[in-house]
Amino acid sequence: YPMQFTKQGALEKGESYFITGKGSMGMAMRAKTPIFDDDGKVIGVVSIGYLVSKIDSWRAEFLLPMAGVFVVLLGILMLLS
Repeated sequence: YPMQFTKQGALEKGESYFITGKGSMGMAMRAKTPIFDDDGKVIGVVSIGYLVSKIDSWRAEFLLPMAGVFVVLLGILMLLS
């Protein structure tokens, strides 16, 4: 989906960048990096973006439970040492 703001860099300057902003589907994060040919000329751009709400749901679904597992394992290791 198109974001409602732009930043020159990946194609124009050959620089990578990370931006956050509001797109048509809500708040999102996007990263862009140029693709170079063998001569160092920019020939394309790779872009990846995620909705902030999706990242929040992944964090709640995967990272928080894993943090609990980590704390339990750390406690067990401390008891065994």
